[in-house]
Amino acid sequence: MILKVDVEQAEWGFIEAVSSETLSRFTEILIEFHGINTPKIQGRVLPALRKLNITHHPVHIHGQNIGHYVSLGSQTFCDQIEVSYVRRDSFELDDDYDPVLPLDIDMPALLHIPEVCLGRWNRKIEPDDMFSAISVILV
Repeated sequence: MILKVDVEQAEWGFIEAVSSETLSRFTEILIEFHGINTPKIQGRVLPALRKLNITHHPVHIHGQNIGHYVSLGSQTFCDQIEVSYVRRDSFELDDDYDPVLPLDIDMPALLHIPEVCLGRWNRKIEPDDMFSAISVILV
């Protein structure tokens, strides 16, 4: 089963409320996170990502060209991101896969605005490490 979540900031409450047991029923989870750079969401980001990380591993991130984004060195953090997850026990990942994001298959949300370049993203990096920088930026 595939779970698709795009509920305009209600995803944070959903992730807080749903059990890891329920999440583990889904082979894939496609979720759009909203408001990541918003102070009222700040404290919810890492707990939500940690919870998803228990059962699933991110395999693709696409930064939305809507809203604000913050660049810190070569890393860019968008206010809205789409993340594709796969269940950890269902897939074997290639640790050497190190794409520059966005990929050619990604489409901007607003066609008249260029894509946001997230740079290199290697799946060997755990979400907790990857997104902990968001908290540093927002504090």
